[in-house]
Amino acid sequence: MAKSFITFPGTNEYVPCNYLLRGERVEGVRFVQEALLGFLRPEFGPEDRILVFLTDEARKANWEGERYSDATGLRERLNKMGLPAQITDHSIPAGKTEDEIWKIFSCVYDALHENEEIILDITHAFRFIPMLTIIAMNFAGFMKNVSIRGIYYGAVEAIGSIRQLKEMRLKERNAPVFDLTSFSTLQQWSSAADVFVNHGDSRKLVETIQHVTSKNFNHTTIVDPGIRATSGLKKPLLTVTECIETNRGPMIVNGEIFSVLRERIKAMQAESANKTSPLMLLLKRIEKKIQPFKNQELENGIVAAEWCLEHGLIQQGITLFQETLISLVLEKVEQDWSDQSLRELVTNIFALKRSKNGLEKISRMNENKAIIDQILMLNDVATFSRCFDLVTKTRNDINHGGFKKNSASNPKHFHNQLQKALETLRNRNAE
Repeated sequence: MAKSFITFPGTNEYVPCNYLLRGERVEGVRFVQEALLGFLRPEFGPEDRILVFLTDEARKANWEGERYSDATGLRERLNKMGLPAQITDHSIPAGKTEDEIWKIFSCVYDALHENEEIILDITHAFRFIPMLTIIAMNFAGFMKNVSIRGIYYGAVEAIGSIRQLKEMRLKERNAPVFDLTSFSTLQQWSSAADVFVNHGDSRKLVETIQHVTSKNFNHTTIVDPGIRATSGLKKPLLTVTECIETNRGPMIVNGEIFSVLRERIKAMQAESANKTSPLMLLLKRIEKKIQPFKNQELENGIVAAEWCLEHGLIQQGITLFQETLISLVLEKVEQDWSDQSLRELVTNIFALKRSKNGLEKISRMNENKAIIDQILMLNDVATFSRCFDLVTKTRNDINHGGFKKNSASNPKHFHNQLQKALETLRNRNAE
């Protein structure tokens, strides 16, 4: 994947310094861009680019080198480095009005290519530029599928002002370069975790885990050392989403798909040296999302139906709700809830119980008489029957795509019926 290095030279006078990054050292360079590109040189090839964004003042002062007569400009310094990447300069306004700020945004966005990785140098960018650039990257991530590979800041001010630096010997001017990429990674994690927690879809989270645990990811910039272990979350996260989306009732009821995910998270939390790191806090939110699901518990089906209601999976929710009601009845009379004939029996009882002369019709049913009597004696059977009936027509309507006569015209109807049925069931103990 092609890469672009983006930088915003300033207008101040810069003095030669030594820059340090991850144990490496670049000595005696005036511009932080020289140091960064020296550190990153092995990552660049002919297909890569170096994009230099310049205000008119910055262009004269430090790109062309016209202001400081005793110093070579950045353009000449970069050309002398013999980098394999193509170097291009781009003019931007000073950003003194909102309109100019939007123009800077457009300049940066327009310069980006599809499907490339971005390395940002935010050392000398004007106050709002780093924030603006990150927003542009997020927008371009959606529009052009670009991704952030690195964010760097040369902390010259950590060792002194320009005047103080001039008074130091060169060997004393040792400026650290901060690798801030982990904050971008955290933003990716937060966004992906939000999609799972608030929308029930783990695919973005799985994609993020795949990215941050890949061989090409810069593992020196991780949010937490435990991030490497997140690869173990991919399969259980995806399984939870897919099982609910496809109504895998027995797997949901069994609960193993949730317990595996829960155990993986707890193992990561136990191994983490920092229990309050951003990654650990995000994992707590994910763990809380699946907390209502238990092991070997039919009520998981109702919990899953509520999950579906919350996340707009109405068709799946209605199906899970009705099928779980049937299973709950059979469990209460100690029968095999996977027996298809018994499931049909319960469905018939629910239908007849709500019909005219329903009990009389049920009494004429000759097969499984003992089981029928047990079912009719259950305290919850009336509530179960009412809940089942609330979504029977709704389930038929939605499964036929609304093509049958007298179908509901308002899509909200399906949500409301499922919500009403779930509330009726949850309130049964208060009746």
